[in-house]
Amino acid sequence: KGSAVRHVADLLKVDLANSMGVGDSSGDIPMLEEVGFPVAMANAAPELLEHYPNHAGHVDECGVVLALESALQHTETPE
Repeated sequence: KGSAVRHVADLLKVDLANSMGVGDSSGDIPMLEEVGFPVAMANAAPELLEHYPNHAGHVDECGVVLALESALQHTETPE
């Protein structure tokens, strides 16, 4: 997942330092290590919850949507 997120970012010309990744399993660690804002789901494996301080809600409770909305609210520029 780490190489995939790098590849997509290159294609889209997106800076990974300004990107968010959301994961819940140890297989997501390579992706989370690549992005500037890694987020662990509330239902994530314990090692993710311990290592990544940014947490989203549970996957069954729209956690990813809420994490995206929160991130977008913090990045909007005033008019």
